[in-house]
Parts: sequence; structure tokens; C-alpha cells
Amino acid sequence: MEVVVSDHHAPRADGALPRAPIVHPAVCGYPCPDLCAAAVAHKLALGLWEGAGRSTSPARAAGGGGQAYRPHEDLDLVALATIADVVALLGENRTLARQGLRALAATTKPGLRALLAVARASASAPDERTVAFALAPRLNAAGRMHRADAGLELLLTEDPARAQAIAAELDRANHERRHTETRILSDAERQVAAAGERAAYVLAGEDWHPGVIGIVASRLVERHHRPFVLVALQGQSGRGSGRAIPGFDLLAALNGCAGHLVRHGGHRAAAGLELERARLEDFASAFAAHAADVLDAEALVPSERVDAIVRGDQLGMELAEELRALAPFGCANPAVSLLLPGARFGERRPMGEGRHVRFTVLADGARAPAVAFGAGTSLPVRDGAAADATFALEVNEWRGVSEPRLVLRHAQPAGTHVYEQPASAPAPREQGELVLFA
Repeated sequence: MEVVVSDHHAPRADGALPRAPIVHPAVCGYPCPDLCAAAVAHKLALGLWEGAGRSTSPARAAGGGGQAYRPHEDLDLVALATIADVVALLGENRTLARQGLRALAATTKPGLRALLAVARASASAPDERTVAFALAPRLNAAGRMHRADAGLELLLTEDPARAQAIAAELDRANHERRHTETRILSDAERQVAAAGERAAYVLAGEDWHPGVIGIVASRLVERHHRPFVLVALQGQSGRGSGRAIPGFDLLAALNGCAGHLVRHGGHRAAAGLELERARLEDFASAFAAHAADVLDAEALVPSERVDAIVRGDQLGMELAEELRALAPFGCANPAVSLLLPGARFGERRPMGEGRHVRFTVLADGARAPAVAFGAGTSLPVRDGAAADATFALEVNEWRGVSEPRLVLRHAQPAGTHVYEQPASAPAPREQGELVLFA
């Protein structure tokens, strides 16, 4: 059977490729090598349509007696996948995400409309956070916990009632995923504490759900700033998922440990693997040794990027609107980080079933609403204490009302920061010039 291979993952370490036509942005030298799989499929569909002599212009297709393929109608799915797969939001990827988010706001797909509704997300102005934290987790929860075809059926159905039923199923699966994730994270933290300080960790559990361990690995990387591989053991084998920190090539590390693995693959920042239970300890030792060789002490110390230092009275709608023009934010295009020195927090209130906290920031005589996502009800500094804090400034839209809102990135007691300007950055010459700090 003749086949066409479409992919976007890194090729094998030995460079061997299938003897077939390959559609792969990096292998084929495409100008945007970081397209996600859905974007590659979208490009392939366009190429096949045009190669068959069909038009992508609705007017020309109507005149020629054929139905036009309208690429914009599927850009909502391309944006969903591009953001969910955490590919670099630069160049064409950023364009696809921007156009796709606009398409998502106007989508007529019953499944996406139902998913937006069950996630209680804005259907009129969905942004990258809507996709990353409301839509993608619910779509992925189906495959992680039960049946992956539920997400596919949701996107394909043209029946609004069926779409609502599937969206509710995905929402329940997402709640189950959160509970499972919390349990595995607790078990993993106990293993980290028992293992002590290391450059990287390989953790394993008998009753860990293989569909959730990748999320838990991401949580552990955020907390400990170390590469993590989690392995779900079952019988004499195990399935693993890993996440990396900046400066660490996870796929290269797994290539170096390939002798202990049955198979592996993925990217620089995230990868999956399978191994035999008997090889787990050997793999863990080899992985930790590789990390110790390639990661120096500086790489293991987390740093917070600061793009600009601001005053409290600058954090209004005008600046929020200017920064929004740089969106969508994500991998390789992070939200602008603003340092607010001497800020004071107060009036904290839980939101999102206690997973997030809403609070007020006071600085330079100005008051601004703020939120810390994933913080529970806690904040890094006590209420009323002076803190040096970094925020992203966004336009928050809720029930038809728009207002500027700060999103907390990092905070610590005032006066304890050490700022380092990169040697390659020019010295500021004018007030307000953007300066990068480590």
C-alpha cells in the first residue's frame, strides 16, 4: 500500500526515515519548522485540494461548479492544537493562532460551542488562556482517562444535543483527571523528598495513570526546576512521560539512555518512553548522570525575566491594550513581564473552586485587581507586606465588562531581588526603554 507520512515530531536519532513521501515541516525544510501536527494536516489538506485542481476561492469554485474548501473554517481547530501542543508561537504559528482564535469566536461547530459553554469560557472573545486551560484539558481528559474518540466525536458532530452530552462527559473526565493528578503528585513529592537533591529525577508508581503522568511531570518541573520523568508501572513494563527545563534537551537525554529503553520519542522539552521494569533503576541512574553532566549550577537556579519596571499608576487600560497587541502569548512568545517594586497585596478571595485566588495590588497610591492562577488561596507574601512582584497585564473581559487585570508571575519580600542585565543588552538611554533582567 502506498502511503504518505505526515508528522512533526523529531526524527529518529539515527536519521532513518520511511521510504515514502514525507510531509514534515522540519524534514522538508518548510520556513516554519515548528508547526504542530494539526497545522501540518491543514497544510496537507490544502495541498491535496489545490493539487486536484480545486479552488480555495469561494467565488471561483462557485463559478466552476465545485464546492470551495474554505481554510478559515478549520482555523479554529488549528489554533486549538497549536496552543495546546505548546509549539513556539512565532512566525506562521503565531499567525495561525491569531487567525484561529478569531475563527473560534465565530465558530459554528456545535462541539466547540458546547465545550466553551461547559467550561464557562467566553465564547465571544476566547484567547490563548481559554484554549490552554479550559478547552484543551477537557478534550485531552477523554484520552487520558477513558476513550479518546469522545473528543473526536465532539469535534465532528453536527448535532447540538449530542455535542452537549459529549461536552458534559469530557467535563466529568476532566474533574476525574484533576483528582488523579493530585494523588499522583502527592506520591511523587514523597519520592522526591526521599531521594534528596538531584540534577534530575526518574520516579515510578504501580497505580499511576499513564495518561496523567505527563501533567504531573510538568507540575514537578515548575516546583523544583529539574527535569523529571515519571513512569507508570504495570506488570513487567512501564510507560513514561518526561518534561524538561530550559537548557536541557530531553530527547537527547533519552537518546543517550536508549539502551535501557524499549522505545522513546518526542521533543526537546517533552517526550515519552516505554521500558521493561527490570531496566528502570539502570535507566534512572543513566538519566541522572546525563543531567549532571550537561546541567551546570546556574541552569538549576530558576530565574524570572523582567521586561520593564513600572509604577502602579501606569497599570491602566491603555497599557493593557497595547500589550494585548503582542498576543497570543505562549511558548517562545511569553507575556510581557512587568516588575512592580514595593507592591502590597490584600483583599484575597478564592475563585475557580478554590484553585485560584483573586486579590488587590496597592502600589504608588494606585489600586489594581489581580489574580494568581493555580495558587489555591495562598500568595507568596503576606497581606500588607511590601513585595517586589512581577505580573503580566491583561484585558479581562467578564459579562460584557472589560478592565485591566494583573496576573501574578512571581513575588518575594521587597529588596531581596538581585538584578542582572545581560551583557548583550544595551544600557537604557531614555526613561521607559525596555530592559531585560535575569
